[in-house]
Amino acid sequence: MFGEIQFNVFDAIFQLLSLAVLIGIIMLIVFFIRTTIENKKRVKRMEEKMEDILQKLEKKQS
Repeated sequence: MFGEIQFNVFDAIFQLLSLAVLIGIIMLIVFFIRTTIENKKRVKRMEEKMEDILQKLEKKQS
């Protein structure tokens, strides 16, 4: 009887750990996607600032 109960407890623990790993993988994928999107936005803003600075320098030299 105790062997069956013990097996059920370990089975439940294994299921919870499997679920936790699956959720963790999904969260990592979402994190990487969001980070990539944010980095692209940051690079675009930096490029726009660089263009503005270059235009200002060209106006000063003219």
